[in-house]
Amino acid sequence: MVNYEEKVFHPNLGICDVTGIDKKEKRMVITAADGSTCSIPFKSLPLVGVRNLMESKEADLILQELFEPQHASSLPASLTLMQIQQSIVDYKMEQQVQLLIGLLYWKYVEGKKGIRYQECLNRIEGVLCEELSFVLDLSMDNLVERLENRYRSMA
Repeated sequence: MVNYEEKVFHPNLGICDVTGIDKKEKRMVITAADGSTCSIPFKSLPLVGVRNLMESKEADLILQELFEPQHASSLPASLTLMQIQQSIVDYKMEQQVQLLIGLLYWKYVEGKKGIRYQECLNRIEGVLCEELSFVLDLSMDNLVERLENRYRSMA
């Protein structure tokens, strides 16, 4: 049995503090702080969705970086939505995230005429918090993909 002090998300246990992981021959048993356990076959491990959760201070740093006003308004207003989407391929991953934040911002304002700029950013931040809380378990590619999916769902 390996002792852990990690906060994880698991479909059966919810968000919990893991106190131990016991690796058997064909399965792993996760023990939560409240004593509940969950047995996972090794072959199912990639599909189960056990994820480490990000520390709130880490998430705050990312959100602070993403939601600085100069980043959100850095895209030229003359670009059409199609041009912006086409230009995604030319950007590095970090820039793609910034670009998607801009797209989300524009889409949100489109549907909420007259909403104040900062209020709009705060609402988008709320929508993305859940996505960013899983960043430790996602590659940057997957994060960008989830942000793109979130954008499409708002379109």
